[in-house]
Amino acid sequence: MMIKMSGRLRSIRKNEDGAAAMEFVLMAPFLFTLFLGVVEIGNMTLAYRKAQTVTSASADLVAQALEIEDADMNDIFSAVNSILDPFDPNQISVRISSISINLDDTVEVGWSDGLNTTALNEGDDFTLPSSIGLAGGSVIVSETELAIEPITFIGEMIFGDTVNIPNEYFIEPRRALRIPRVRE
Repeated sequence: MMIKMSGRLRSIRKNEDGAAAMEFVLMAPFLFTLFLGVVEIGNMTLAYRKAQTVTSASADLVAQALEIEDADMNDIFSAVNSILDPFDPNQISVRISSISINLDDTVEVGWSDGLNTTALNEGDDFTLPSSIGLAGGSVIVSETELAIEPITFIGEMIFGDTVNIPNEYFIEPRRALRIPRVRE
């Protein structure tokens, strides 16, 4: 009887039928989770790059102008929607402001416009980084915040319901010291 049992144990130990299937069953959840994590990181990276591009492009478009009219600002905000594709344009807030640096070194808002956010009040104080701008000139400031919802349950577990991606971009006007805002 003992000989029969030890023979059966040896045959079970040598039989490797289904080992690959069992290894797959054990590894599949890990691989699936890893795949979803890579998808989520790719989506967040794309969102971050799109937010950076919107921030810099909107400021740069203003900095190239001699003056900004309502139609120009509408065109810039339309460009924001195009750049942001495939993300929902309602998920981003964009504020573009001209910050004036007076000869007495006071810094105040010259004008401001917002998309999905409020504009700053003209004349309000503004704090610029110390190395930006010259007295008597201005700086165009673009501030954005993109709110992204994770696309997988793994992303929701890691990041929560919404990820806010803030960005700020400063650029001096290219063709004038100050860019006036003409409102119709």
